[in-house]
Amino acid sequence: GGSRDFVTADRYGYLVLPGLALVLVSLWPSGKAARGWTYVGLLLLGLAIAACGWANTGTLSRWQNSQAFWDYERQRQPSYHLAWGMAGSTAWDAGQPNAGRAAWQQAVRLQPSYARGHLHLALTSPDPDAARRHLRHALLASPHDPQATLALAQLDRQSGDSGAATK
Repeated sequence: GGSRDFVTADRYGYLVLPGLALVLVSLWPSGKAARGWTYVGLLLLGLAIAACGWANTGTLSRWQNSQAFWDYERQRQPSYHLAWGMAGSTAWDAGQPNAGRAAWQQAVRLQPSYARGHLHLALTSPDPDAARRHLRHALLASPHDPQATLALAQLDRQSGDSGAATK
């Protein structure tokens, strides 16, 4: 299938804007005591809220899906292993297994203890020995990861070494 839509609203302010608007409304002066500078200050706060909303609209149009977002992050921060890991997952989900595996490989090169990257490489590897190596790396980084533990046990059972997963 295609890449799923990526929701940036919660990360880039759409959920913050209603809170700011509520503050604006609650601070709005009433009665004769409210004059002059109070209105100007609140008007500037309202304009700031509108500017944030406008900026977020541009952000949403640039990052139309998760693949575009993580491609942008990889360019912006080429040594950030999580950006490579997430790019691998979105490429895999988009039906691009080679691109997904290449991104996960780069992620574990950048951060050898990145358990999720090793797990993805293990689960998608056609080579049982390579899969086993990646699962062991994943379990070194995250010893109680149930998915890696189960995958290693299944791999060992398939190879006839039923006790290897508990070693």
